[in-house]
Amino acid sequence: MLNGAKILIDTLKENNVEYIFGVPGDIENELFKELQGSGITFFNTMHEQSGAMMADVYSRLTGKLGVCFSTLGPGATNMLTGIANADQDRSSVLAISGQLALDQQYRDSHQYIDLEKLFEPVTKSSRMIYRAKDINSTINELINIAETETKGPVHVSIPINILTEKVKNYRTIKSNKKVIYEYEKQLKQLRTLIHKSDKIVAIIGNGVIRSKSYEKLQEFIELFNIPFYTSFQGKGAIQNNHKLNCGVLSRHSQKVKEVLGKQDLIIAFGFDVIEGVTQDIWKGAKKVVHVDNNTPSGDNTTYYPDVEVIGDINDILNKLVNINPGLIERQPITNLEDMKIRVTPPDGIDEMYPLHPAKVMKDLSSVLSDDDIVVSDVGLHKQAIGLYYEVNKPNQVIFSNGLSTMGFAVPASMAANIACPDKKIVAIAGDGGFQMNIQELATAVEQNQSIVYIVMNDGAYGMVKNKQLETTGVHHAADFKQARDFKSIATGFGALGFSINEPKDLIPTLMLALSSKKVCVIDVPIQQYNNIKMMK
Repeated sequence: MLNGAKILIDTLKENNVEYIFGVPGDIENELFKELQGSGITFFNTMHEQSGAMMADVYSRLTGKLGVCFSTLGPGATNMLTGIANADQDRSSVLAISGQLALDQQYRDSHQYIDLEKLFEPVTKSSRMIYRAKDINSTINELINIAETETKGPVHVSIPINILTEKVKNYRTIKSNKKVIYEYEKQLKQLRTLIHKSDKIVAIIGNGVIRSKSYEKLQEFIELFNIPFYTSFQGKGAIQNNHKLNCGVLSRHSQKVKEVLGKQDLIIAFGFDVIEGVTQDIWKGAKKVVHVDNNTPSGDNTTYYPDVEVIGDINDILNKLVNINPGLIERQPITNLEDMKIRVTPPDGIDEMYPLHPAKVMKDLSSVLSDDDIVVSDVGLHKQAIGLYYEVNKPNQVIFSNGLSTMGFAVPASMAANIACPDKKIVAIAGDGGFQMNIQELATAVEQNQSIVYIVMNDGAYGMVKNKQLETTGVHHAADFKQARDFKSIATGFGALGFSINEPKDLIPTLMLALSSKKVCVIDVPIQQYNNIKMMK
């Protein structure tokens, strides 16, 4: 006879799970007994939020299911933010939580929270298991939901009495259902629009990278000679220096609004309004076509395309590139250079101290290759990465974009090191965001990881301070009253610590840190954003 814990571990192994990220609890002892010697590595983090973020990024970079774990009550609430982040960045994650025995689940029971309801708003599905014999079928169903486009996290809570419950036999059910889409009518409409339109622009979103359709998309873009913009999450789907690449889409760019508003046709590939861009940005365009694995997110006020071609993006592109050659004769683009977002840093950044963010991006680009990975936290440095760091391959830069969660970079970079151990991993965070999961430095050191952390240190919550000044002319509660010595903090965790004391120090320090193949923290003093211009 098998108990519930054994069935759970066997089910995860059937689904080729190699890692579980999280923090163990003191009630799920049977589960951890079964984990020992199972071949699944439990990656012990210092906080459950970190475990969820690691599962998110592990899934993005490997294409596999990410799995994270928390105990009941506060362990699960700690995990919630990381799962919400995975939800808004569309990552396939299975979140597992322990729970009180079924007969102890009532209001005011110690550490009890209804986890099924708690996770419902931030997952594709949230369940609780009531019988051990249902574990296999429920977990397999949830995994299928998580991995079906639009991808996203799922959550299951398992009461401790179900983990110990004995089962004589149970059904092994693994669903491999695939949705079959019919889109020939819509595809014909798109072909007609391409044929009739003189001005066409493509928008490339995260769905292109998730579906790995970037090579076929590039073939389509070049065949039809269509200029394109990318979202933050779509950056790298086609190389930055491609002649038709017009830059990164920003709702703050007046130039982008002017260009898109004059188009006969906008084709949005894998576009998702969760990234913060709505249809207002192309107000005036005659037609908009949505091409993706799923129907558009948002509602009629945020995104309402004229035609929706829903299906496997690779299949759709295959049919588009095999179109009758007579339909692809288009006039040369006469104003291509005027459509491009040109970003030029201010003069004098090489000598400026504290450093200008553009100088940091410039120096980092000089020591990394297109095969390496940069992980961005959330703050004004994220804008600097979007503006100045050139990306030529998918997943070369990893963002938290939908939820935009501070504290993301430290655990996300740890997952990147696991998923891509042969690549150089550099994480960039502000001094505020870095401190939100700084405890994971101990985990990275303990696991002998190779990660370089650049702390963009302006002594404040820079974005908050900047916005306060922009809107009210004053700032309050955004500055840190005491300077942080990140070099010493790093050393205290067992990492290598460095400080940049003048601009010329950054490149040799980066090279030294990267060559060490250890956990390194580089404290980089930067200009406060309200004192500088980000571009000419």
